[in-house]
Amino acid sequence: MIELAFGLTFAELYSREGLRRVDAAFLDFLSGVDADLCARVTSGRARPEALDAKAELALILDVAPHLDRFISQLFGIADEVQALSRRCRCRRHRGGNNG
Repeated sequence: MIELAFGLTFAELYSREGLRRVDAAFLDFLSGVDADLCARVTSGRARPEALDAKAELALILDVAPHLDRFISQLFGIADEVQALSRRCRCRRHRGGNNG
């Protein structure tokens, strides 16, 4: 069976309990890199009605780069994702798109 990072297995992605473990691993990861953002996520989940559309979008945008890093680490492709990200940034700065 394929082993993922954070003590998870690929098979767990197909079960409700496994997805709970993935979610818990993400919250633990997020807490380690940005405890305040993790608290905002937890609060937003507990009381989604308290978030207006602007606050919800801001939360999504704030979480996105952390989720990207978590997923790349989960699947063991963090180095590749980082290299691709650098390559894309370089293209944007040069104004080109071939490469």
